[in-house]
Formats: sequence, structure tokens, C-alpha cells
Amino acid sequence: MNPGDQLALELQSLYQQGRIDAELGLLKIDYRDRAAAAPFCFDMASGTLHRNGCPAIPESASSAVYAVWRPEPEAQAAACSSCRPTPSVPAEGKGMSDDRGSDFVYGLVSILDQFGSVLRERGREYRHSSRGRQLTRDLDQLLSTLDQTQREALKLTLSSIDSLIQAIAQINDRLNHQSPRDSENHQDEV
Repeated sequence: MNPGDQLALELQSLYQQGRIDAELGLLKIDYRDRAAAAPFCFDMASGTLHRNGCPAIPESASSAVYAVWRPEPEAQAAACSSCRPTPSVPAEGKGMSDDRGSDFVYGLVSILDQFGSVLRERGREYRHSSRGRQLTRDLDQLLSTLDQTQREALKLTLSSIDSLIQAIAQINDRLNHQSPRDSENHQDEV
């Protein structure tokens, strides 16, 4: 069976078992709430940069308007004649991501949380495939070229990642098994 098909079947099975939160969806990439706060927007249909909320943005272009936080100075050539956005002036308000590092970590944790069991199973299968065995040989060869200090640093890094994954799994299990009332009581204690 094609790996993509197998993944789709596994995801469907997890969803039917209730192991995937229906409210979160399998993979959610939707930043419309944050995009509404962007100081500028670009109408792809007409190729025009507007201030957010400009009355010159046609209703029909709503699906082709993209949020822009910090337009490049070259965007002045595409500026709307009605609202006259000035991309060279720093935009007011916050950007789309205040903390890209933590956003990335939370996004990764979310994906691992939703797809963790599928990834583990797929990893086991891949490890025993011919390509997986070849990758193991290649990694072993690469590791043999490292000196003792580099090996210890690599082991420490892998151990840290493993500890982080275990901690995340424990926190996730506690949150999944905690009733809403328990959650309220815990928040009162903090």
C-alpha cells in the first residue's frame, strides 16, 4: 500500500477512535484572526497595497487580500491612491508573530501530539525497510568519523530531545485526563 494512503487510513482510524481532537482538526493553518490586525493588506487581484480597512478594497476581492505587516519600500509603486499607505513608515501594532521561536515549538508540539502514534508506527516500519537499513548504515558510518567530544555532544543532544518528548507526552497525558473542574482547581492553586 502507498505510504500516503496508509497514513490517511491511520488518521481516519485515529479520528474515529476519538484520539484526534475534532475542534483542532488534523492540521490547522488559519491565521485570519491575526491577519485582521495587520496594518496593511495586499489585493492580489488588482496588485494594490492598501491600509487595512480601506474602502477602496472591492468586496469581490476579499478572498484575494493578504495581510501585510511590514511591506518593503518597493511596494510604494503598488500603493492605493485612496488610502495612500506608506510602507517606509514602520507599521503600528504587533506583527503576525511576536515570538516566532515559541510559535514554532508549539506548532511542532501540536503536530507531534496529533500525529505522534502514526509517526512512531511509520518510523518503525521505515527502520526495517531497505531504505531505513541503508540510512542506519550511513548514520553509523558518519558517527564513526566523529571524535569522542562530538559523540558525547550528540548523545547529550539526543538525550535532551528524548527527555523533552517524554515531558511533553506526560504533560499531554495529564491534560487529557484532567477534568475541567480539576483544571480550575489547579489554576486556583497557581
